[in-house]
Amino acid sequence: MLITENVRWDEENRMEDTIDEYLELLCDEKPITIRQCIQSLGKLVQYKPNLNEKIVKRLIAFDIMSVKETMRKPILLDIIAVLLTVRKEQKTDEADVFIHNALMGEILDKKSKKHIEVELERQHKNIALVNPAIRFDCKYLLCKYVKHIGESTIKKMDMGKIPERAHRNRI
Repeated sequence: MLITENVRWDEENRMEDTIDEYLELLCDEKPITIRQCIQSLGKLVQYKPNLNEKIVKRLIAFDIMSVKETMRKPILLDIIAVLLTVRKEQKTDEADVFIHNALMGEILDKKSKKHIEVELERQHKNIALVNPAIRFDCKYLLCKYVKHIGESTIKKMDMGKIPERAHRNRI
């Protein structure tokens, strides 16, 4: 995990050469090692955005059911935290589908789901400020979870001025 702490000073791009070996820690038999690896990836994606795609692919391919049942929720929350960090800079459909499935699944409790939904809403508001053309992406993702967050919450969120055709195609 010291590797990712020092990645901000990696001017020679050594992390690009070692990322595959580092991601092998996701296959470790000890869940705590897996968690530490995932948590440190959150720091890595901030300084090495060129590795985001590889990291996202490995995280969404992780078999959460292969770890002890008591560790599934914390590991899943760690994965989602990294995906949300990546999502701030680079939205991917694969990550959105993974987050959607996690919210629809049984591993996370209501409090955890609510926390993720709040972060998605925050990202929606930030995206709307930066780029109005894509303001409905986070909203669209949240709309998929109407069962979990209720229609009143969806109605409270401002969709902004979205062309009817674009809105119809997204939902």
